Amino acid sequence: EDTLFGQELKARGIPIHHIENPLLHLGLDTAIIFIEKTKIAVENLKYLIAEGQIDEDIRLYKYYQRLNKIGLAKAVGRSFKTLEKHLISRLKQKNPSLFLFDIFKLFYLCFLLLEFQSDQNPS
Repeated sequence: EDTLFGQELKARGIPIHHIENPLLHLGLDTAIIFIEKTKIAVENLKYLIAEGQIDEDIRLYKYYQRLNKIGLAKAVGRSFKTLEKHLISRLKQKNPSLFLFDIFKLFYLCFLLLEFQSDQNPS
């Protein structure tokens, strides 16, 4: 997991230098396969969060924390399944929005963490 590796380097005081490295999509994966791989990556992030191995340096987690702080994370998590098909449909379009892609990941993380919290605190 790249995220965990980066955090381990940070914890050991090893400097990380980010470079400008633009992504070129060659069409090797269909949009739906790319979305499924993204969901797996977010699931891995949820696992690391649940294990207490992630801090707020991770951008997606930072945005989740902000939503949680203002009391919106649960509502966003609950809305994911209702919005998922629509979001995926928009992401499969010819020129999908990167902002919408970030929203998809954030909503999915909220959904996963809401499920995790429900499993931890059954009513």
